[in-house]
Amino acid sequence: MKTKMARRRNIVVAAVAGMALLVGGSAYSLWSATGSIQGGDEITAGNMELNGGESNAWDVSGDRANNTTPVETEAAGGFLAVPLVDDKDPILGTLVDLATWKIVPGDTIALTFPFQITLQGDNLAAELTMPGAQNLIDKGEDTTFAGKGSNLTLEYQVFGADGKAMGAKVTAGNQNLTVAYFETNANVIGATYEGNMPVKTVDPVTGEAVVTLVLYITFDKTVTDRIDAGSILKLSQSVEATLAQVRCVDDAGANFPKCEAGE
Repeated sequence: MKTKMARRRNIVVAAVAGMALLVGGSAYSLWSATGSIQGGDEITAGNMELNGGESNAWDVSGDRANNTTPVETEAAGGFLAVPLVDDKDPILGTLVDLATWKIVPGDTIALTFPFQITLQGDNLAAELTMPGAQNLIDKGEDTTFAGKGSNLTLEYQVFGADGKAMGAKVTAGNQNLTVAYFETNANVIGATYEGNMPVKTVDPVTGEAVVTLVLYITFDKTVTDRIDAGSILKLSQSVEATLAQVRCVDDAGANFPKCEAGE
């Protein structure tokens, strides 16, 4: 009898010990479930391009009697004009060949540079920059802007596809100069633009904007010293505009003007 009870007790002890080993040496799981979401979507990058067209030279001197032809450009699809209250006043000039045309004090020459700008991106803004006066000049020339060229005033002005001026003339200094801003919508990332630089929203479908940039070169009419015949100013072989993306950031030293309050 004692032997049976002892054997049964040993079996119970062994079973309890086995349960303790199982509980202490393994983990248990709570409920879990899995699911899936639709995949395979693509993220597409935007695009930014700047393409130049054919440039021309126009004598737009105000006192030239036969300046009766509106200054034309392929970018405007017609003539250029400064806006009036209810209309636009065409800029009048005479198409000239710089190879034979000779400048004298009081003259103004207008060089037209048509551009097609492409911006594709939901939050894309860019600044259009043109070379400063020093960088417009062919460095291989004997003439420098600090020499004979110091009698010249260089100014930029931007015109839209409708031919109307987007802003006033701005003087080209020695540094590269921002002449306009472009954006893909009217409120790109809450940015505002300092200064009086023109701002244009590109076409919402094509992402394009067609503009004409005009470089005015005026020979100071007060110059009395006669300059020997020859080159007074030779432009660089390639006058390059730059279109660069800008972002709205709070850093005062950044290239974007500034952000709206709270951005």
